[in-house]
Amino acid sequence: MKTLKNSFTIAALCGALLTTGCKNKVYQAQATDLTEYDSVSAVVVNPIIDNDKIANSMGYSLTATLTDYLAADIRYAGDIPKLQPSLVKNNLMADGQVNMSELSKIGDAVNAKEVICVKVNSSHLYPPQSMGALVILRSSDGNKFRQKVAYVNINMKNVNHKNEYMKFVGGDLKTPLGDKATRKTNINGEVGLLSNNDFARFVGYKIAKQVIYMKKY
Repeated sequence: MKTLKNSFTIAALCGALLTTGCKNKVYQAQATDLTEYDSVSAVVVNPIIDNDKIANSMGYSLTATLTDYLAADIRYAGDIPKLQPSLVKNNLMADGQVNMSELSKIGDAVNAKEVICVKVNSSHLYPPQSMGALVILRSSDGNKFRQKVAYVNINMKNVNHKNEYMKFVGGDLKTPLGDKATRKTNINGEVGLLSNNDFARFVGYKIAKQVIYMKKY
């Protein structure tokens, strides 16, 4: 009987230890999730446009391009849970203008020294597509802030923009037909010209190039 009691006590104690161990593992996993975005070099705010799908296509493309070209930890605000309440248009805009103090708060929330914000001023999403956007690069140094502003205008009626877009979507393919003739088959490009998602990604790419230029000068 005494042996049975001892066995029960040992089993209960082992069960308690196992339960505690599981709780610690869960807590550690949650802690990792919470601290993942505690500090980043720069944060890209969701582009301000009344179309969430277009905004995200632009934003992810912008972030990915900057990450490819810059040695920095750059994150898209749309992926950071604690920033979600700040990303609504009513917070980002004040009296028709981008709310600079809100951008500062967003940067402070993840200890980012740079906040990149895009406000779409005009867009035409039917072929030939076009879009005009205000680009803001807001930097902090302690309690001091400075910002650089630029405008990016993309229009598929522009031959240079169209050719660059064709290369971006991988559509400018050359197929030789004999020694003298060369035929261009722009299947991907022609399909891309009808795609709002591809166009939004292209605009994000072009804005990233503008941001890189702004950081240099």
